[in-house]
Amino acid sequence: MITSLLAMTVLLGTAPPPAGRIADAQVIIWAGGDNPEQAKHWSESFAGARGPLAGTFQLAEGYPQIVESAKIAGMKPGFFVVVLGFCPLGKEERPLKFFKAIFPGTYVRRVHVAPDSCPQLSPGLQLVSSRSRVTSSATIVLTYLRRGGAVWGHAWAFAKTGDLLCPPFALNAAMSVDCIRLERDDTGEIVLKSQPQCTGAEPEVALPVDDAGDDCVEQTVHTGSFSRRGAQEEAVLEICTHVASSPQSDSPSTTAKRAILKFRRGDKVLASKELDAWENGWEWASDWSMDDPLPMGNTGRLALVLRNQSYQEGDSLASKSAEMNIIAFDGRTFATLCHRQANAISLTPQSRGLHVKTRDHLSGEGSAEQVEAHSFLIVYDHGEFVERKP
Repeated sequence: MITSLLAMTVLLGTAPPPAGRIADAQVIIWAGGDNPEQAKHWSESFAGARGPLAGTFQLAEGYPQIVESAKIAGMKPGFFVVVLGFCPLGKEERPLKFFKAIFPGTYVRRVHVAPDSCPQLSPGLQLVSSRSRVTSSATIVLTYLRRGGAVWGHAWAFAKTGDLLCPPFALNAAMSVDCIRLERDDTGEIVLKSQPQCTGAEPEVALPVDDAGDDCVEQTVHTGSFSRRGAQEEAVLEICTHVASSPQSDSPSTTAKRAILKFRRGDKVLASKELDAWENGWEWASDWSMDDPLPMGNTGRLALVLRNQSYQEGDSLASKSAEMNIIAFDGRTFATLCHRQANAISLTPQSRGLHVKTRDHLSGEGSAEQVEAHSFLIVYDHGEFVERKP
């Protein structure tokens, strides 16, 4: 395990959330565990992983922090998480995408905390590509970044326990993540090495070769007036898949996916936005879907209903998570008008609005599992979608 290279603020749930006016925020979480010791492993892996990223991002003073989830209003209790910062709604997308490119398990949760500590990325920094592969012992991540005319890449290897297994590995050429291997050097230390026959063109002039393997499918297409009354446009949910399989028999393959939302008029794409990038493995999976559009009152416009559902091994609701987003499009930009999260969400269109049922795990397993359920209507009222009694 690589020891912490930088000072970490370890709260263990004893300190309150950041001071300031309480509002909705998106908390960016590197990872976490059921107890402080597990979270400490993840905090140390973050310190080790950020070494080659000097100058690419800046965290607010005092971050990262290990925080007990029960101390963050809006999060489920029972966990200790490594918090990278609290962002205003809609401002978390760029830093989230960056940190997920280093460790794919990074995620966000909507909470009721002052959004005054959002991580800042270096101006002009671009994510060229990021791919990962899960082996029996580690998750190997290969990422290329661009700033100005320079493109550079590194690889990281994370154990399931959160440990960074070895120092980050600098990439001198464009290559596939399948070309990176964990080996032991002459001293017995674990190191990352590339397979020479896999290297391709220099990254300064070409993207990593495994970008070419994406297979994009238009999963759902809805036609209607989204940007203005009377417009004939198409809303498209596109799912892109990249299968990263390992030739090693004991290394299960993973399927890297991206969900992309597009609006187009005829052959012209008016706007495009990547909603999420994730991986489906043998013990976890995630999926995006688009339900029927919702009328925006008497405006003559339609809003989209998008759902994300994830699950991992386990029979209880605690192993599942779901979120719903209602998104409007004004012809140029996207706006999230409603967002809900729960362990499970079901939606039923009705004449009055969208009937939503949520279920959340509270405690227990199997027949002893305790669940909190809610039922409400989502209706359009004066420019926003709000909750009403069913």
